[in-house]
Amino acid sequence: MITTEEKENFLNTAAAFKVPADMERLELPVNTGTLKFWGKFLAEEDNDPQRERLRWAQLKGYRIIDSNPAHDNSLPVKDDFRGMYGKQMWLLYTIGRSDVYHRAGGCRRGGGVLMPARDIPAKAGDPNRLEPCEYCNPRSWRHAPGDAEFCVEITWYTHVPCPTPERLLTALYRDPRCTNCRHKPHETWQCKCGCDDFAESEPMLSVPGSRLWEKLKAADPEIAAYARRDIPL
Repeated sequence: MITTEEKENFLNTAAAFKVPADMERLELPVNTGTLKFWGKFLAEEDNDPQRERLRWAQLKGYRIIDSNPAHDNSLPVKDDFRGMYGKQMWLLYTIGRSDVYHRAGGCRRGGGVLMPARDIPAKAGDPNRLEPCEYCNPRSWRHAPGDAEFCVEITWYTHVPCPTPERLLTALYRDPRCTNCRHKPHETWQCKCGCDDFAESEPMLSVPGSRLWEKLKAADPEIAAYARRDIPL
């Protein structure tokens, strides 16, 4: 929790921010530390609320204050973040979770973090739910020696600041697919269907992305106004 002194220091050094009354000081974990910002939670979407999958994700949308001093008028005119310092924008925050572990040598179906069996209870998201990968079929980590190594898929976080509703929508698009075979880009995906040429298809929202977008439209008038825009053909 933020202390009174931290709040006063923040407001004193960023008086021009004009933090709205409905925003609060928030903290979110990220892969390299803690993300701290003034913001307002808008909506979230969980693609597996019943926890029936081995891998699932949570998407959350916030309205925030841009507190990056580099986002001033020194940025190029065409940069979307030019002049955004101290102004309101949006944040897409994603939590990816997994209950899968692999052999120490790795697996073509997933990566993970190499760690000894003794560290898994402390570092895995939920060690009681961990399942062996069905492709590399590792032995049970629970019955392995403490120094036996495994690759464990751990919780990961991404955060995408979005200066406009358009950028927020783009951040919700799924990874590009090939128009010809619907697979991922061929340089990063072992395509076995015989398709040699990757032709990127039109961008599409993922199912959880689409659901979150609908919730964001209902929660934020500016996003709703953007969604009602005319799109020329």
